Amino acid sequence: MPHDSFIDPLVSRVSHLIGRKSKHDDKKKEPYYSGGGSNGPQEHSSASVISGSFNYAHDFVIQNATMTERAEYTFSNNNTVLGSLVPYTMPEAAMDSSARDPPPRCHPGTRVHIVSKLERLRDNPNRQWDMIWLHGPAGTGKSAVAQTFAELCAERNQLGAAFFFSRPNKRDRPEKVIPTLAFQLAFHCSAFKSIVTRVLANDPHLLKKAIHVQFRQLIVQPFSQLQDQHHESVRRPFLVILDGMDECDGEKAQRDFIKLIGDLVTVKRGFPILWLICSRPEPCLVHTFLRLPHCQREELVLDEHSRDDVEKFLRDRFQVLRDEYLDLMPTIWPDEEQLDIVLRFCSSLFAAASVVLGYVSDPASANPIARLNGLISFLQRREGMVGPSHPLISLDMLYTRVLSEIPEDLFPTTQRILSYLIYTALPIYRVDSCQTSLSIPAPEHAIDKKITFHHASFADFLRDSDRSGKFFIDEGKAYVDMAKTLLFWHDLDAGLFHATDGIRFNYDHEHDKPLPDAADDVCYMFAILEKLDVKDKDLLNQVQSQDFRYLRISNHTLCDVLKWVYKQDPSNTLVHKDPSSEVDFRLLDYLKIMTGGESVRPAVSYLIWVSHVVVVIDFWSELFIEVR
Repeated sequence: MPHDSFIDPLVSRVSHLIGRKSKHDDKKKEPYYSGGGSNGPQEHSSASVISGSFNYAHDFVIQNATMTERAEYTFSNNNTVLGSLVPYTMPEAAMDSSARDPPPRCHPGTRVHIVSKLERLRDNPNRQWDMIWLHGPAGTGKSAVAQTFAELCAERNQLGAAFFFSRPNKRDRPEKVIPTLAFQLAFHCSAFKSIVTRVLANDPHLLKKAIHVQFRQLIVQPFSQLQDQHHESVRRPFLVILDGMDECDGEKAQRDFIKLIGDLVTVKRGFPILWLICSRPEPCLVHTFLRLPHCQREELVLDEHSRDDVEKFLRDRFQVLRDEYLDLMPTIWPDEEQLDIVLRFCSSLFAAASVVLGYVSDPASANPIARLNGLISFLQRREGMVGPSHPLISLDMLYTRVLSEIPEDLFPTTQRILSYLIYTALPIYRVDSCQTSLSIPAPEHAIDKKITFHHASFADFLRDSDRSGKFFIDEGKAYVDMAKTLLFWHDLDAGLFHATDGIRFNYDHEHDKPLPDAADDVCYMFAILEKLDVKDKDLLNQVQSQDFRYLRISNHTLCDVLKWVYKQDPSNTLVHKDPSSEVDFRLLDYLKIMTGGESVRPAVSYLIWVSHVVVVIDFWSELFIEVR
């Protein structure tokens, strides 16, 4: 026990009895710390004297005493040192915070594999890593896993601290993280509390210093000291959770936290903290974690196991509803056909399942049968029922939130890529702005693996203007943009690699770096544009300026282009019925040669003509190439 913790109150009392005054009364008072009292070196009235077991005691002897340290340092304003931490913390981010009540938890019997794996890592003294990154798309249940694991560790007195980030709920300030972790660790480990209390007492301005300084002095050094002392409290590791790291304000702050922890577990192997960081696989986090050699990576994958977990979750919760409304329910509810429709919609996403159950069990309606019937009808139609009663409003809010987080300068490109994914079967291989709702291949596989949606409801959301609002992707505009882009890539490919092909396109030519096979795809776009009756002046100008010598397309797809052009502007110079230039007359001369001088009837209607031109389009194309 430190001598000053015991002596300070006695000295203070003696000073009071003999009536001494501090020589520093006239100076500006600084924070004063003592081991057991709240009064500093200042003048006191008898009412302000600190009370204690030895107040006014004298002429006594203590035998066979057991002294217990009470390391409750205080400032001169009677605030404890740990109390001074509170304004710098975020209590709402704790595991058991009322702000998060009820928190997301794993449904009993679900996510057993990942939770068990985390428990084995915690209990293995020879584990290879002291840092785990648990990642997965939005809505896969990362926070539920983190909460469940935290509660299991708390039951074993191994939970050190937890910070559950939430940008919408303003739990995202990076400067709050280290003080919050230190405060919680002090609550769970008294030995750590004693050291941190002294540290803060010796440096009252520490909480205003840089995050890396706080991390070193409030986390690293205290636990290193306990570890060096082989203190009993650090024989087993404490769990520290940072959930939703991607919602911490600022990518730099996210990277800094990860690097601080990564450097710690690299330099101090066996440090008495097991770090669990949960997040969506945002690009900046993926790149940061890839650079950490001493970090275990675990992914919440959307597979058959997760689908089985979702099914169990739904069945059990439907059973609870059935028991709650027993008098209203049929013997079997929901029936297997209804359950199958819901399961197909939810797939492996717990977020979707939670939305479904939240809608069906809405206490305001108190009619789960009608609610489920309405939901089934909605899922079968995938339209209508929008507005406040929309059964997918919560999921829509999730998607809106994901899209809102994309930087404004990146969103136009992201929206274009999303439009390609929604409206075509064309393979799109790389986009980083929306990883939370898409399955995106790793960079090394970007050339041969397509991007896919984690869940079909995201595409439905983007196609429905009533649901997605400003994020709505219009089908006609999407195809216009795709046609423009594919024409650009076709021109680039032709100009770089096929300028010397001659009259026949070199199909066997292989590029060093693959470019999109745009020719047939672009004409497929025009077939849809013609069907949708979409008009766009810029695209028309781009087509009219196209060099058709290198347009590698089939007969039918060229007709689709020509049909669309003619509908846009019957007076265009690309497609017309009457000769209007020297080139047209030369083509007619070639036509006479082709027909052996027989008379040729003029086209009465362009649309009729284009339906018959297919039979001679190859020869016609060669003539056109020679003329050009």
